[in-house]
Amino acid sequence: MNHLPFPSNQNEADFRPLAGESPIAPPWKRCNHHEALPMMFQIEFSTGESHYFAYSDLREARIRDAGYLQLGLIGMKPLVITIEGRNLKELGALLAMGLIKSVTENGRKAQDRPETSAAIDKIVVEALPGPGH
Repeated sequence: MNHLPFPSNQNEADFRPLAGESPIAPPWKRCNHHEALPMMFQIEFSTGESHYFAYSDLREARIRDAGYLQLGLIGMKPLVITIEGRNLKELGALLAMGLIKSVTENGRKAQDRPETSAAIDKIVVEALPGPGH
């Protein structure tokens, strides 16, 4: 019984590398099928600083192309998180499903990764002006 016709943890998406794709680990950590879904996801900057954001605050995810992802969050204040790099479509899909534990900014190290692998060059967290600002 590999694939059940109803929702089950056995029907999880398979994101193994396809032929020609790099087997190098992506700059994010995802949940395994036997783990509980995380309440928050972590952004790790190349400076060593980390920020945590609640999935319940995530309102929108936009992917312009395979190298540009924007997340809209409404928490204590409205935020936009912009992630730039390459081969980020899988990251966008996993974030939309609530399956990401952490995302790591590669910074200058992204240039050392093969072109076929996912890389995150830059992450920017911007606070949006709220009502009355």
